[in-house]
Amino acid sequence: MKELRALQELARSVVETAQQMEVIGLVEGTAGNVSCIDESRSYALITPTGVAYSDLDAAELPIVDLDGNLLSGKYVPSSELQMHLEVYRTRPDVSSVVHTHSRFATTFAVLNRPIEAVHYVLAFAGASVEVAPYRTYGTKELGECCVDALGGRNAVLLQNHGVIAVGNTAPKALNVAQVVEYTAELLWRAQSIGTPTVLSDNEMERVAQKFVSYGQPQETAASASDQG
Repeated sequence: MKELRALQELARSVVETAQQMEVIGLVEGTAGNVSCIDESRSYALITPTGVAYSDLDAAELPIVDLDGNLLSGKYVPSSELQMHLEVYRTRPDVSSVVHTHSRFATTFAVLNRPIEAVHYVLAFAGASVEVAPYRTYGTKELGECCVDALGGRNAVLLQNHGVIAVGNTAPKALNVAQVVEYTAELLWRAQSIGTPTVLSDNEMERVAQKFVSYGQPQETAASASDQG
């Protein structure tokens, strides 16, 4: 029963994140996808292929095992299922994957250029966002190239394709995707005027450490909620 409730909560998070991803303009149509993996790392839930985000129902999301076998759900999983599963297999710290085709970040993917740290906020993703070599979408080879280029960072560009962002929750992975798009736009605009200043890896590491304690302490936030 507890496991079922957890899966239901994950399903709602996947749907809400996918719909928010569309609202804020990181995807168009049915491009992109979102997934989460359960705490036991036995089951993954992912958005279906070719279904409008506004039509998604958490109760109908595809549920698969880590071999990609469909266990439950009304729809066929996203065509990028193998890439999501490859991330989960190689990154035990990751519990959610968000894949977008956001315009500015994808522009750098098309140019085969990393997104450099022209703003410290990129530290949510890493000191930079590197580019994975192009492979046909939906293939095992794409997943392998993705995780190789991702390394220990939280985002990677897929050459001539789009963006992968990861986190320990779907909202956090979505935040990384937003940060990548924001920084890509800043970099594009700065390069159109002159030569932007890029922050050093040491400074980005310093900022990343500060981000660990960013936001309200959980105990404080809970107390505030209890008090209305």
